[in-house]
Amino acid sequence: MGGRFHVQQLRLAVVAGSVGAVAIVAMATAAYTAPARTGIALLEPITQAVFYRTPAMTSFALVGDHVVLSAGDAVRTDATGRAYITYADGTSLVVEPNSDLVITVSAQDSDLLVLVTQNAGRVWYQISRTLSPSARYEVHSGSLAAVVRAGSTIQVDVTSDGTTVTAVEGTVDTSSGGSTVTVTAGTGTSVASGQPPVALAPTIVTLPSLPSATPQPFVAAPIASLPVATLPLPSIPTVTTPPPLAKPTPTPTPKKHEDPQPSSGKDDAHGHGR
Repeated sequence: MGGRFHVQQLRLAVVAGSVGAVAIVAMATAAYTAPARTGIALLEPITQAVFYRTPAMTSFALVGDHVVLSAGDAVRTDATGRAYITYADGTSLVVEPNSDLVITVSAQDSDLLVLVTQNAGRVWYQISRTLSPSARYEVHSGSLAAVVRAGSTIQVDVTSDGTTVTAVEGTVDTSSGGSTVTVTAGTGTSVASGQPPVALAPTIVTLPSLPSATPQPFVAAPIASLPVATLPLPSIPTVTTPPPLAKPTPTPTPKKHEDPQPSSGKDDAHGHGR
């Protein structure tokens, strides 16, 4: 995989034409402000078992083919479960076994925050390169807050000992205990609860293998139908074939008067013989 995720392997059919083109800012802002549940991401199992829970559910439910996630939904995998989570802007997550996370979306004015609270397990985050300047993705775990920049691919591993953040591509600002460390590609840091991040160290991680099956397309939020103006067809005048023109009657040419008795030179002025 060349050290990075390929977007086509964590694809999202948005319906560029389709989500074409819905921006995640507009989508998630609508999810935050609208009273009804609005889809913000698509959850698909890579292997079973993968579970989800909405705020209205009392327990986790097994995911079948796919589930459209909304703000506040939780995702959990067991020892055999792996899953995709894909957003309308192309941002992708791979959730590894024994993971537990909650997705939250908030918006204030034009600023959008997509927050993933990762309670356990290992999750890969690939943030879209087209992320709006007014939007950002954060990963929280215990006292750690990691701000992932556009175009970055990182791994966050949460255990009982603390959290490890590793960057494969791009950068991620990792904050805890009042200190912030910027993790760059090929390095990582660890954070114990309430402690500042340790110094950066070179880190080699193995990216997850991805199946070749094509995930289900995802249309994030429904787009209101725009009124379509119907233009009247142009009026085409009826063409009437004119009747054939009548041939003009030729005007007869007057004939030259010919004397039936041609003159012999001996006639007078009146043609009479002398």
